[in-house]
Amino acid sequence: MPVQHELELVFPTRQVARPIICDMARVTDVVFNLSRASISHQQGRMLLTLTGEPESVRQAEAFFSDAGVVVTVTAEHMVDAAAAELPDVPRCE
Repeated sequence: MPVQHELELVFPTRQVARPIICDMARVTDVVFNLSRASISHQQGRMLLTLTGEPESVRQAEAFFSDAGVVVTVTAEHMVDAAAAELPDVPRCE
């Protein structure tokens, strides 16, 4: 059953200079929604929701951690796939 994790991502801008959201989406099987972002020359802070199978969501969170991002799960929910229409994960060709 799919899960949805709401995350807070915090990172020093100089440490994570690549497009981490885009890179994460290319290598994991999750759908994301960026709720809020604040990026300065010194620090980035994003509020993000990930939706997918539990293992895929864990892989996405590990991707961020491996990139030097401090990941805090602020909420997690089970998603009733029968009751909610989940979007397809876009694929880069």
